Amino acid sequence: MRPFLRQDGFSFLSVFTVLAVVGFLAFQVVSRVKQPEASKETSLHYDQAYFMLQAGVEYAMRRLYEGKSPLTGDFPFGAGTFRVVRSGPEFTVAAYASGANVIRNITPPAQGDCLRVDTVQSRTQGKGAEIGQIWLSKRCNESITIDRMILSWSPDKGEVFDQVGLGLETPQWVYTGPPSIRSGGTVELIDYPLADLNRHRLDGIRFPSTVDMREKEFRLVFVMKDGSRKEVPFTLAPCLEEGC
Repeated sequence: MRPFLRQDGFSFLSVFTVLAVVGFLAFQVVSRVKQPEASKETSLHYDQAYFMLQAGVEYAMRRLYEGKSPLTGDFPFGAGTFRVVRSGPEFTVAAYASGANVIRNITPPAQGDCLRVDTVQSRTQGKGAEIGQIWLSKRCNESITIDRMILSWSPDKGEVFDQVGLGLETPQWVYTGPPSIRSGGTVELIDYPLADLNRHRLDGIRFPSTVDMREKEFRLVFVMKDGSRKEVPFTLAPCLEEGC
């Protein structure tokens, strides 16, 4: 009788083991069947988040190129939300969709790239002793600041200037010597911010009255507060008036 019981117990254990193995294999098969569906769903959510992120980035960049600061906060878009956060001059855009999230940092354009310099009407006054009618404006970013200026000319005969005026209707003196500035010298200006979209006139680059700066080629460089630069070559527009 005992051998018979041992064989019966062994048979029960064998059947249990086989059922457990079969159950495990069945679970693996079901899991593998379901896994691609879950992966597809996750991928779809990340795709949605990515497209929302692109919308947030385009919104922020459009505001910057309109000369405005992007509004911060949460913005519903499609099936999710994108968020704009500011940290100093930089922005972070994050997008969320059904648990998936993606993030991108945005650095505003360099200030030099946002400065527009119009020299078409540039001219002299005082029979060549003063240069003016150079127009500056902001084309992007919330605000930009001019820090320094470099003016070079050719031919260079040792001329110097000692004043620079800049402003809207009435230019203010942003530099008054000494020292007098030679061609290619750096002018440490009073910081001049451009926070609007108006045109500002660079006027009153004054040389001694005996100097004649007509018939020269110029190169004007602005160094901005963030260290970026804007460089513009120009020649003076013809002047039909006796005084210029």
